[in-house]
Amino acid sequence: METIFDHNITEDEIKSIFISNFTIEEAKEFISDFNKDEHMALIAKLYALRKDFKKAEEYINKIEDEEFRRDRQFMINTTYRMPPGLIA
Repeated sequence: METIFDHNITEDEIKSIFISNFTIEEAKEFISDFNKDEHMALIAKLYALRKDFKKAEEYINKIEDEEFRRDRQFMINTTYRMPPGLIA
């Protein structure tokens, strides 16, 4: 199954995505039980963090659970696309 580790994630990106001081190995263990939709959401979040919104949208669209997909899309839009100075 495709994961964030197939996308050359850095330790700094891991810290941003998980809001923790996970090592790469700890992050791999943390996500080991994630389902496909959760993995697609993490990959989308990674690309949003990198400001590659086209690629993020590509992975959001791979999420099968419609409610979860909408929730993740909202999170990306409000967290990564919000204009500077605007508070969520």
